[in-house]
Amino acid sequence: MVGLMKRSNLSQLFRVMALGFSIGFSIGFPLATTAVASNVVAAVASDPGLKEWRRLLFYQTTIVGGEKGIIDSPGFYLDPDGKTNPELELAATLRGMQDAKATAPGTTVPLPCAFPARLQYLRRQGLLKQEAPSLETSLETSLEACPDLKTWLGHRQYKSIWLVFSSWYPQNPGSMFGHTMLRFRRTDRESDLLDDAVNYAAYVDTENPVMYPVKGLMGRFPGRFSMLSYFVKIQEYNNIESRDLWEYELNANQDQMRKILLSLWEVGPHHSGYWYLDENCSWMLLKLLETGDPAWDFSSKIKPWVVPVDTMRAVVGTPGFVRSKSQRISQERTFRGREALLDADSAAIFRGLIRQDPVEAAAGVKKIAAQGYPNDQGQQSHQGPATASAMETRRRLFDAGLEWVDMREPMVSEGAAKGRLAPLRDALLLARKEIKSAPDPLPGLSEGDDPIAGHGSSHLAAGYFQTASGEYGLNLSWTPTLHELIAPPTGYADGLEIVLLRVSGRWFAREEKAVISEVVLTRIRSLSGWTSSLPAASWFLDSSYSTMAQCPGQSGAGSEAGSTACSSTSLAGGRGVAGRFFGERLTLAAFWTGEAGHARDSSVRRQFFAGTGPAVELWFKSAGGHGGSGGHGIRVDVTSQALRRVYHGGQVETRIKYDLHAGVSVAESWDLRLAAAWDQRRLNEVGVDLGHFF
Repeated sequence: MVGLMKRSNLSQLFRVMALGFSIGFSIGFPLATTAVASNVVAAVASDPGLKEWRRLLFYQTTIVGGEKGIIDSPGFYLDPDGKTNPELELAATLRGMQDAKATAPGTTVPLPCAFPARLQYLRRQGLLKQEAPSLETSLETSLEACPDLKTWLGHRQYKSIWLVFSSWYPQNPGSMFGHTMLRFRRTDRESDLLDDAVNYAAYVDTENPVMYPVKGLMGRFPGRFSMLSYFVKIQEYNNIESRDLWEYELNANQDQMRKILLSLWEVGPHHSGYWYLDENCSWMLLKLLETGDPAWDFSSKIKPWVVPVDTMRAVVGTPGFVRSKSQRISQERTFRGREALLDADSAAIFRGLIRQDPVEAAAGVKKIAAQGYPNDQGQQSHQGPATASAMETRRRLFDAGLEWVDMREPMVSEGAAKGRLAPLRDALLLARKEIKSAPDPLPGLSEGDDPIAGHGSSHLAAGYFQTASGEYGLNLSWTPTLHELIAPPTGYADGLEIVLLRVSGRWFAREEKAVISEVVLTRIRSLSGWTSSLPAASWFLDSSYSTMAQCPGQSGAGSEAGSTACSSTSLAGGRGVAGRFFGERLTLAAFWTGEAGHARDSSVRRQFFAGTGPAVELWFKSAGGHGGSGGHGIRVDVTSQALRRVYHGGQVETRIKYDLHAGVSVAESWDLRLAAAWDQRRLNEVGVDLGHFF
């Protein structure tokens, strides 16, 4: 430890010396330069490692140990080398703040007005005391010279700050991992719907399904911060996309919130490259949050790849940092709750109404409101005043109908054009208005739905395998992110599997050799239960490379003797429907699938191929308690596929294959997994692995 401290002190000394020389040579050693250099040295002493300064300017350590500012706009860093050198940037900022005529690059905005967070930092470090006595004033006094900033801050009086997680949304590639944002609770508004939300998002310039992921993985979309009314995000996430919202009130005081706002003012006009795997919405929001206090160190807990739920755990898991927690259930979950309250007769009438033309359905609602339900002979069940029980039955029907209409056709604003379902909505509203009783209370989200309670987003597993040909050995697999159907379901979207960049290897005991057996680039599966009121498609997408594939051999396709081992790169997908049974513990899905790829065998024959065929999947999860490991019980996923594949050499192969995967939690963050694969001829291989989530 002593040696480490000595090396650290020496490193700090050399950095200060190098900084002094660099500043001196860049300006020619005038007297002012000596003062600037000494001030920077003082800042290094009072802000060890310039930690707070690095936070304010969004620096991060690169993989090779250097420094890099993650903001890409040329006007954010003042020194030509400031993006990679925090010390030079500090010196340039100090010089600019002492120049009464200095403006932000490319603008006419005075430098202190464009970068108030940096100005306050220099004051806290005492760096402006001698050089610029006129700047040695409070922030409130400085605002008189910055009318735009004064107005902006004046409209933003807050009493608390919340971290919000929007749950998984498989219908959008950019949102299937969830999303995070900040919510500022206003002091001048009673409703929290009128709070302000701070969001970071990519500005997408293409809808091309091929270029979209490529540009996202390469950081080719610009990302920006924005502030808007919280109800807009509720409408987008909660209502239109039917995503649950989890809200965590943070333990932040007024001074810390003010620092975050000043940093947001600085970075707001600028952009950075949006990278799906690291510099994404959650990472940038985490870096903004850290500007509130040098003691807040959340980013050091994050893996090199960034998943929104991991940033949530880094913040929420900090002892004493969360004051309270709340939730907003999605429009879909609200509708399902209302639909579940309908009795058998009401459910049948409801299904009939939503199948009708909206005008006809509206007429039906008006008739029910006036006369009640028809009986089996088609006569109205009561002609006089409805009983209290009958009124409650109608109320539940109207409540379910309104939730269904709002989910299928959300109203963005009062001035928005009316949609196709407008006649039905109007009839339901008028009918519901006549019933004064309040809607039935609905259960909220359980602790098992809390994303913080889920398993770690990465998985490492090791185990044993054996093949039908007598080969055996060891398995090793690493999954950076995120969740599989056989993993503990707590905290994750039901029926959603997302696997990215999984690498699997094998060691063959007989041959004493190790190989990379499979690389999964993307494996996404969405099993959405189909109902008459909420028809939803299920789908999957799989892109992978395997060295353990089977291809037709020289003697012909389809026979055991005609198969040969090969490496294969493939892209497969499918679309279908799924139904859920036994309290949604069992899901049965049917797909029509397609694939295309390239294979290469040991004789260096290269063949392109394409195939199609039906597939069936059964997914079962037993009822189990929820623990810190993400839930107990057994999860089983079985798939069967009949595939007809055509190779460009003219060979045709028909294959029926089956795969079984099962998982059970055995301890905190540990699970045991079983896998088996067979075809129409035989059981091909089995394996068992012990895995750890982290």
